Amino acid sequence: WNDPAIWEGVSNGETLGIFQLEADAMTQMTKKYKPQGIKDAAVLVALNRPGVTRTGAADVFIRRRNGLEPVSTQHPLLDAVLADSLGIMVFQEQLLQAVAVLAGYSLTDADRVRKMVGKKLQVEMREERGVFIERCIANQAFMDGCRNRNPEKLAGEIWTMMEEAGSYLFNRAHSVSYAFMVVWGAYFKHYHPREYLTALLQTDPENASRYVREARSRGIPILPPEINDSKSRFVLTEEGIRYGLEDVKGVGPAAVKEILSLQLEGPFEGLADYLKRTTGRGGKKKTVVINLISVGAFDTFGDRGQLLQDYYDSRKEKNYHIPDFKSKATVIDLEFDLIGDYITFDPIADYREFIEAECIQDPDDMLKAKPKEVMSIGGKISTFKEHNARNGLMCFLTVECEGKEFEVTIFADSYSLYKHFIKLGSPVIIEVEKLKSGVMLREL
Repeated sequence: WNDPAIWEGVSNGETLGIFQLEADAMTQMTKKYKPQGIKDAAVLVALNRPGVTRTGAADVFIRRRNGLEPVSTQHPLLDAVLADSLGIMVFQEQLLQAVAVLAGYSLTDADRVRKMVGKKLQVEMREERGVFIERCIANQAFMDGCRNRNPEKLAGEIWTMMEEAGSYLFNRAHSVSYAFMVVWGAYFKHYHPREYLTALLQTDPENASRYVREARSRGIPILPPEINDSKSRFVLTEEGIRYGLEDVKGVGPAAVKEILSLQLEGPFEGLADYLKRTTGRGGKKKTVVINLISVGAFDTFGDRGQLLQDYYDSRKEKNYHIPDFKSKATVIDLEFDLIGDYITFDPIADYREFIEAECIQDPDDMLKAKPKEVMSIGGKISTFKEHNARNGLMCFLTVECEGKEFEVTIFADSYSLYKHFIKLGSPVIIEVEKLKSGVMLREL
């Protein structure tokens, strides 16, 4: 649980695929917080609540964590209660302890306070505020710790703090349970990255492109589908992580089911053997065969262009088109169309030296930049989303390089000029300007 090796990556923001930590805002908080064990993870999970951010408690915690602000509490009796969260109330159990030690509440009454605060029962809270203050004043230990401060005022301030905290306090048992899941994810990702990323690819298809980029950034090869090795989804092989059959455009459930069933009877010995054993309703469907060949599923048996030629000859077709598979651009476009990503060729390989020399290398550099500061971003377009704004069509663009993602806003006037350049997988160099929040495109 406290293995330094697994926390180094987490503290550097390598949180993709780790439960509770992988959202962008949480990744940024994790990098600032730098957890070093399961107790830290439990507190971090508790801080991952909207109310914590809204009240500013998370920012205070981070400053204290990094030694930029002294740890303090409102009363000495709270020191032990809030010790593991740097003087900030983040757990429901801390509220129970606080009212017990400050005002002598039984745990039953303390839990009643927790419920009313958590549910924001305004009438009950107003009534209980007076009771809490009276009981604090009646507690000699509380009075001794007031240190020349007005006891009634101090008790009221503590009650106000607990009311505000009640909107986001998290159950410690839940937080620790979540922290265990954080640890498991961090452990497997660090020591077994191939297996862990394959499992994520198999179970979370919506984020497959992100996991593929993560694998590549770790030097794990991403391989095209293979007619004998591939299963329905991604599979781990000795060579790397291989795409699944159903990841290929146009290869439906019936074809996948038939191919997997035939694999059990023995490997396909070539394209001719495949066509002999499959049926027109399954794997022999024209779209299925063409797309599997084009994406590389039959590369074991020869050149893609020649295999397509053999297929068309077997059908005695006269009118057909065979792409130029010797062209990098053609292969990249085909693979993006059929599988949503590049496999054979890296679209930014020819530009990597320039990108490393002229462009920022980390999305954090954008966050640290001052408003109106200009910088360059390089990589390939991994996602883009158009949006109808009042002054025209705009776009939200993601540029990916070495597994890192740069988010760019393209306003309507610029998007009308550069729209024809925006294409998935295209290599780009973008000049951007820092805004108060995010960056906007200046030149593409």
